[in-house]
Amino acid sequence: MPFAKLITKSPLPLSWLIAAASAFVGMIFVLLAWYLELEYHIMPISPDAVFAMHRNLLAVWVIDLAPLVMGVYGYLTGLVLEKFQNRLSERVHNESKLVALIENMANGIIVINARGSIQHINHAASRIFGYSEQELIGRNVAILMPKDVGEMHDQYIANYFNTDIAKILDIRREVEAVRSNGEVFPLELKVSKLEFQGGQFFIGSVSDLSEVKSLELQLYQARKLEAIGQLAAGIAHEINTPIQYIGDNLRALEESFNDLIALLNEYRECIKQAVPACRDAMAAAENRHSADYIIDDTPKAIRQSLEGTERVRNIVRAMKDFSHIDRSQISRININEAIKNTLTIAHNEYKYLADIVTDFSELPSVECYASDLNGVFLNLIVNAAHAIEAKGAGRGRISISTKVDGYEVEIAISDTGAGIDKKISQRIYDPFFTTKEVGKGTGQGLHIAHQVISKHNGKIWFSSEANQGTTFFIRLPLRLAQVT
Repeated sequence: MPFAKLITKSPLPLSWLIAAASAFVGMIFVLLAWYLELEYHIMPISPDAVFAMHRNLLAVWVIDLAPLVMGVYGYLTGLVLEKFQNRLSERVHNESKLVALIENMANGIIVINARGSIQHINHAASRIFGYSEQELIGRNVAILMPKDVGEMHDQYIANYFNTDIAKILDIRREVEAVRSNGEVFPLELKVSKLEFQGGQFFIGSVSDLSEVKSLELQLYQARKLEAIGQLAAGIAHEINTPIQYIGDNLRALEESFNDLIALLNEYRECIKQAVPACRDAMAAAENRHSADYIIDDTPKAIRQSLEGTERVRNIVRAMKDFSHIDRSQISRININEAIKNTLTIAHNEYKYLADIVTDFSELPSVECYASDLNGVFLNLIVNAAHAIEAKGAGRGRISISTKVDGYEVEIAISDTGAGIDKKISQRIYDPFFTTKEVGKGTGQGLHIAHQVISKHNGKIWFSSEANQGTTFFIRLPLRLAQVT
């Protein structure tokens, strides 16, 4: 067994083992000295010769002390080595604990040297940026930054060493970073300086703010929608009363005008019996005041006005149903009616772009967070209209169907738009991801839709074909008893 293994496996202290080994070497030295002395005096190798040698040579007794001297020396050396080994083991243990702590931190940790070269990256940072540790070690940290910032980073470090002015050290700040797939995302960064073994290093503590920003935007939108809901409820109430007056008066006017036409027709029958001069005067008067045009056009105007007021009433009712003020309250709704109300609200988005085709099955009521679900329907319908517009092939079609499947309902919203590229199909639910031009979208719609459907213990998925269109499917449970 090698000596190193003997040391690690032996229950004896290291000092004792080294003392024993040293004494053993000393004993070998003594035996070798005896042998050489006997050979020098041409004496046979025997116990008697050894005894005789000790009687005649005092130096032999000194040599015999070698095992004791070397054993003591080995023991003392072992004590020193034991102390060193304990300190080394303690240091290795502490370093292992430190490495384990760094590796298991929730925040990402990146260590770079004075040249900006990455020296270490923990698991959290690797997960945030999408690189393995092997892919980053030795590379310049600029790879994790937008191009314009990365190109200046080495200059920032050089300026710090030239001026010794720390502008950003030990300050938490929000920056933009770049993942391995090229995605730019918000990051919280705090940089600290470290001097170690004569070298200077910088330690960056990083946190991905994508989810935080998403939640902040959702909270902002929720508050905005709540305010809009309150405003819509108030406007709906204010509009509803005068619209009721207008509708009632128009219907009364329609009835009165019909009575006038009936009366005028009776006058005409009587005038036929009158003298020719009177008939001619009445015909001239009717022609002068465009009586035939008034009789023909006024009922149309009244009917159009009644249709307009009914349209306004429908919009007001849709606004009230769409904008539930209490967004945290679970309610039971008719999904078909919710989609109809959403179509009314979104009419301006698709009226010049697409025809609407609906195929609604008879559905039981569904327990849900009504405002959140209405928001999902609105987002998918508006997205469908934008997809048709992006295709640029003229007027398209948005088809919406519903059906019951066991204890779930399924909603399908299809369009004949441009479709979703397979290269981005895995990212469409990511926060802030959008392919729309600036001002058309925030990249939050489908992300929020996915969260809302998940909140309902439901599922959302899609199928798409380039230049043919996309269909989004939603499955929702009829009851939310299992949602926590």
